[in-house]
Amino acid sequence: MEKKKEGKFKNFCKRFGALGLACVLSVAIALTIAFALPKDNGIDVSNGVVDFHLPMENAEVVKDYADYKLQYNDSLERWDCHLSVDK
Repeated sequence: MEKKKEGKFKNFCKRFGALGLACVLSVAIALTIAFALPKDNGIDVSNGVVDFHLPMENAEVVKDYADYKLQYNDSLERWDCHLSVDK
């Protein structure tokens, strides 16, 4: 009876399978810990109250947002959709 030769990949898995599995598990544990720990970004969110302010007092909208119609742009001297609000 002849002994059947094993493939290179199968032989590699037999020799280094436990080591590879240990490496994969250690990387998975490290990534889980890294993503699970809370990150301190310097923002205090313990208050729970958010206070918003306008950037300017008594602002007047000069040109409104319009993505459905063209408006003339005086600075560029052309017609464009205006994708922002000017105050």
